[in-house]
Amino acid sequence: MPAAELPEVGQSHDAATVRRLALLHALAQLTPKQRTVIVLRFYEDRTEHETAQLMGTSLGTVKSQTHYALSKLRALTPQEVDR
Repeated sequence: MPAAELPEVGQSHDAATVRRLALLHALAQLTPKQRTVIVLRFYEDRTEHETAQLMGTSLGTVKSQTHYALSKLRALTPQEVDR
């Protein structure tokens, strides 16, 4: 049942939610290729070879895009990357 009055202060977000939102915001600032590499490598746990095949690109491109993407994520969310 809805409350008759609204609380004076908003509810705080837990730390996991704040981290998730910060990371989503940072991912949105990557290039599409960098974002694809990060999602395939770290969210889907694909190998570099699988990622290259799925993206239709070379292994070297996967490695370099991963490097650039992680560097940018570290700069955007220094407290969250490499946890």
